Amino acid sequence: MKRLQINLDELAFILHRGKLLDMYCFLNTSTGEILNIPSDRKTLEAMFRLPENSAMLTTADLVSRMVPPGVNFLTVPDLFSQNVFNLMTEFIDSVQTLFPTETEALIRAVHQEGGWKDFHDIVRSNEELLAKYIRFRDRFFESSARRWLEEKDIELV
Repeated sequence: MKRLQINLDELAFILHRGKLLDMYCFLNTSTGEILNIPSDRKTLEAMFRLPENSAMLTTADLVSRMVPPGVNFLTVPDLFSQNVFNLMTEFIDSVQTLFPTETEALIRAVHQEGGWKDFHDIVRSNEELLAKYIRFRDRFFESSARRWLEEKDIELV
């Protein structure tokens, strides 16, 4: 098992970055540092000061230019869509006795299309519920990040 010092908060965030934060993410398996690279072609072209819509290099070529040679990197996937339903349902289970009215609305939101937005609207409508959700979400994502590291045979120092 490889032992690395990793910023667990950052890893948890990028493992659950979602579609709005579209980027390539890598874990340096020597140092534990995380490298985030924009996936937007225009952004990459601007970073390398290439002419707009330059066909000189593929997006993969541009990304590879940002990864130092000779360094082993592990691609960090986006696990948000895999974990979002469990996050919402486990949170509901954790607060159902404290917030019975909101729990009913949260359950309805989870089981309909577009439920993520509705779920958040309900959570944000109650400051105490929102505070509990933020703490729960952070622990949930941290636990997921620890599991991901274990799957990759990496021990957090």
